[in-house]
Amino acid sequence: MKPFTTYEQQIELLKSRNLIIEDEKSAKLFLEKEGYFNVINGYKDAFLKNRKDEKYKQNIKFEDISKLYNFDKSLRHKILILVLDIENTFKTIIAYEFAQQFGADAYLNASNYNNKNQSLQIKVSNFILNLNDQIDKNTAKNEKQYDCIRHYKNNHAFIPIWVLFNYLTFGQISNFYSLLQPSTKVAIANHISKLYDFELNTKDLYTIIRILVNLRNICAHNQRIYDYTTKFTFSTNNKLIKDLKDINENSLHNINLLLLLFYIFAKKQDFISFALFLLSGINSKVLNKIDIDIPFVNMLIKK
Repeated sequence: MKPFTTYEQQIELLKSRNLIIEDEKSAKLFLEKEGYFNVINGYKDAFLKNRKDEKYKQNIKFEDISKLYNFDKSLRHKILILVLDIENTFKTIIAYEFAQQFGADAYLNASNYNNKNQSLQIKVSNFILNLNDQIDKNTAKNEKQYDCIRHYKNNHAFIPIWVLFNYLTFGQISNFYSLLQPSTKVAIANHISKLYDFELNTKDLYTIIRILVNLRNICAHNQRIYDYTTKFTFSTNNKLIKDLKDINENSLHNINLLLLLFYIFAKKQDFISFALFLLSGINSKVLNKIDIDIPFVNMLIKK
């Protein structure tokens, strides 16, 4: 078992591992506010000589770790704001296109989903059961935030899909989209493509939604983001990606993908602000000991 250690013992342990701590009082306060596990275990990898004995490279200071931690914390906050904005738009369009095709209360009807095989039928059935269960639980709650749910349930016997979507997680929306009929997915993808002037097929849209769900969860749970990688990416056949001549498929599995997503789906000024913040970290001492390369930040800013 890991033994309990005081802040003073934590500092001594770090010093024994070759980490330079010039201001122990300040370091102790930082660990007290942020937590040893969050700061050290979360960000030490970039500064270690080797992981086996956890010895730090030469001339690494506690301030190097704390600056990277603070930078990454700010990066998470900025990403979350952008993701929430995109999430709201995606939810709105998905609800709109579904309601236009089937009606405002049609989400509890299994025939409005893709039922082409038994596996999908089971998934649709389970999704609707869980949705019904969530609606009943939310209706029974007395908290003010559920007033709207109770109003529609009690006065209209159903909750319009655009109201319901405000109470679903982005993960649930991702699941909902995956179960839709192909024609509904096409209508949603076309609507989003037209809105953002970016050609999307249904497969790419689902991939993007899953990436955004993953980013949302990372940020919400305070996990490290600056060295983000994902197995998901979308088609390199897209015209915009082809225009970015320095980009290949391998470079679209890391933070480059975030830049591209925000370039496409965020407001222009919000994207520029995000890109400049990331660029400031790359060009400053915050990331000067980190092996990170963003080859097309300036290219996207100027585009």
